[in-house]
Amino acid sequence: MVDFATDIKETSEVLGKENINCLISLFNEIDGKPPRVNKKRYRANKPDQIPVLDYLEQSAHLITIKTIETKQFYHLRAYAIPLIKEQKAQNLLNLMCKIYGELSVFYKERLDKNVTRDELLKTIDAPNRQALEALSYFQDTHSVWTGWGKGFPYEEGSHINISEDVILKESFLEVLTDYYRWHFINQNKEDSFINNKISLPDKKPHRKQGRPSKKHMIDEAFDALDSDGKINRSDSIQSHYDLIRDTLIILYPDMSDDNGLSDETIRRAIREHFK
Repeated sequence: MVDFATDIKETSEVLGKENINCLISLFNEIDGKPPRVNKKRYRANKPDQIPVLDYLEQSAHLITIKTIETKQFYHLRAYAIPLIKEQKAQNLLNLMCKIYGELSVFYKERLDKNVTRDELLKTIDAPNRQALEALSYFQDTHSVWTGWGKGFPYEEGSHINISEDVILKESFLEVLTDYYRWHFINQNKEDSFINNKISLPDKKPHRKQGRPSKKHMIDEAFDALDSDGKINRSDSIQSHYDLIRDTLIILYPDMSDDNGLSDETIRRAIREHFK
């Protein structure tokens, strides 16, 4: 059985106290629908956090920027929530885990057909405000959605399409800690290996481990573009290849556009969305 708590603890240690404290500070000021805080105002109020905020956005990808009515807002990604050891965050995490448990039931019933936010809310024993907040955090995760309607989850009648992956991963914590292993835990081990390699006998070539498959990475880029309304299923699948490559380089800054991102690799990953 996977020890998710150990992965969460190890990721917190890799990130360090300064980054974790910044996530906590940001979480405590987030409000609204969707949960967010004005980027410029927050940075002006906490100038000492600016370098940390830039790292958490641009390198760790634990916070993201949402533009609402021409203004930019900080938004915490769901991956940040388990790292925040405050009761409100832990309650939110527990609720997200409960919601995730319902998604496999919907997927087996609907497959790629829409599920409305109201149908989801009926399965959740929690006040609507809390449930909607939990649903809003799901949008930034991999392996959960293949797409959603505009305004989800706050707009009445909005809907989502559930990914097949929800029947492969039993726990939402597995989704979150997969991300930790890809981006923090195994990368930290690789860095430690490189730093100590000079004193170790060179018995076997070092194999990189823990990077997400190209399929998962392309799925994450596709979902991000789809949520921004940049995927047009009436256009040819080929017309999206360069857009996905550009997005992948933003999501994974150490990736080059020729690093295994052939047209055929992208086609195989996204073809199910253009049937």
